[in-house]
Amino acid sequence: MTAILHLRPRLVCLTLSLCAACHTPSPQVQHATPPPPAPAPLPQQAARQAPSGAQVLTTALNTFDVHWQSEPAAIERGRPFVLRVWITPQGRTDLVPWAKLSIDADMPEHLHGMNRVPRITQQADGSFLVEGMVFHMPGRWDLYFDVHEAAIVERGQVALDLE
Repeated sequence: MTAILHLRPRLVCLTLSLCAACHTPSPQVQHATPPPPAPAPLPQQAARQAPSGAQVLTTALNTFDVHWQSEPAAIERGRPFVLRVWITPQGRTDLVPWAKLSIDADMPEHLHGMNRVPRITQQADGSFLVEGMVFHMPGRWDLYFDVHEAAIVERGQVALDLE
């Protein structure tokens, strides 16, 4: 038992000296390491905007403007065409980056729609590329642009007469 009593004061002294050594910097540790360089500022991203030459329609609740262009510019019966679409807040030209888009078309007098389902791809610049569009008959076509914002869908539409 005497040996244990003699060890305890030594352990306490050893522990205290180790703690003191941890809190007292040695001359070698006093050299402050230089702080890491500040990250370079990110370049400002160019404002993403709808083009000035596109056709524009406003959605039903006046929340969004849908800017669109067809390629080719003149849509022909039975010929595939592509749409480029930009969605902006109503009355502005800056894009709404979080919006989602779906597109459909039908012929109200004939009670049918397109024979194909278009493919919609959001582009890196925030616009949408719509491929696989074909109006297979002459007459009036209603083209529907549905803008999805969370659980809300707001529609814009335009009538096109095809010869």
